[in-house]
Amino acid sequence: MVDAVNATVGSATANSYATEDEAAAFIGVHVNSLTSNVWSNATADGKKIVLQMATRLLDEWVDWEGYKATDTQALRWPRYGVYSVDKYLIDSNVIPQFLVNATCEMARILLTSGDTTANPDTLGFSRLQVGSLELEIDKSDRDRFGSIPDSVRVIVEPYGDIRSRSGTGAVKLART
Repeated sequence: MVDAVNATVGSATANSYATEDEAAAFIGVHVNSLTSNVWSNATADGKKIVLQMATRLLDEWVDWEGYKATDTQALRWPRYGVYSVDKYLIDSNVIPQFLVNATCEMARILLTSGDTTANPDTLGFSRLQVGSLELEIDKSDRDRFGSIPDSVRVIVEPYGDIRSRSGTGAVKLART
């Protein structure tokens, strides 16, 4: 049995940054919902699983700015000392909308694309050739992005550094 989604801010038993209703609303207005609504077609357990996995991946792959609000909360948010992209201090007693959106987008991708943590099919190959057909593998592409897809990356990058699959880490560029 899959645990119920618990998106209670700061809870010691929280396991998601987004509720099932928030995910339904977010995914329902995605362009892909015009042809296939992956959320409404998912099972009840499937919805719980992808929200919890999305949250776990965000907490495991992003080194968030600021500090956890309490030492008893299960998740890495809420946090204090974090500023929005508009330079406003984010309240340390909320899950900010960007994180709800990132969680919902990650859940959508997990439903449509499967396990983003799996090793790439081309792992270990640098080039494949069958007869006259040749495929050159871009190893840097596999290593650079890890488990966080671009559509989620652009949402969370202002709030933390995203780790790479290769373990080389991320460097935040500051313009002066």
